[in-house]
Amino acid sequence: MKTRMAVGLVMLMLFVGISGYADADVLCANKKGSVFLRTMCKSKEVRLDPVALGLVGPQGPQGLPGIDAPRIEASVINIPTDTLSIGTGERVSCAVVRFAQPFAQPPSISLGVPVLSSSGSNIVHSLYYRDISRTGFDICLGTWADTHIYTAWMNWIAFGQ
Repeated sequence: MKTRMAVGLVMLMLFVGISGYADADVLCANKKGSVFLRTMCKSKEVRLDPVALGLVGPQGPQGLPGIDAPRIEASVINIPTDTLSIGTGERVSCAVVRFAQPFAQPPSISLGVPVLSSSGSNIVHSLYYRDISRTGFDICLGTWADTHIYTAWMNWIAFGQ
């Protein structure tokens, strides 16, 4: 029986090695010694421990350190454009962003412009943030000259502790 189990394990390791990915969680053995890779063992099967079977290799070298940002929060916000879609000269519209949970200290912020609908002879705009705190910040969109902004979606990513 041990020979059959060993042969089954070798076949299993070859199968897993060749396929590269298996949609399963556990090793299961039936009374005949056949080994299966399943999401859950059937009622008459026994769950096998890969460590006890020697299927765990030696620990590899330590990986590279990650960025010092264990917490990241991101979203997209629609900036109100009522003051940006009319008139001329310098105009600014801001929206308040509140984090789901406060950061330990004010995070770093990155902004983007996924959608901007505008018109004018010289289309200009500026996107910036202000008043960053542990709990949120203001995201602002400005324009000037004869530029009119009708739709403005801004995405933001906050990363920090």
